[in-house]
Amino acid sequence: MARFANYLKETREELRKCTWPTWEELKGSTAVVMVATLLLGLFTALVDLVFAMFARHIMG
Repeated sequence: MARFANYLKETREELRKCTWPTWEELKGSTAVVMVATLLLGLFTALVDLVFAMFARHIMG
């Protein structure tokens, strides 16, 4: 049990050393992730559509 308590203490100390993002940085990063996710989803849907059309053309 002492090892676990020591682990928690050291973890808390390490977390205090971290440089946390500001609210503005966090909002900006979130926006970038959302836009990237949207673009990747659109690209994936487009590729899927092209492959489906190609498969329909090949299969008749």
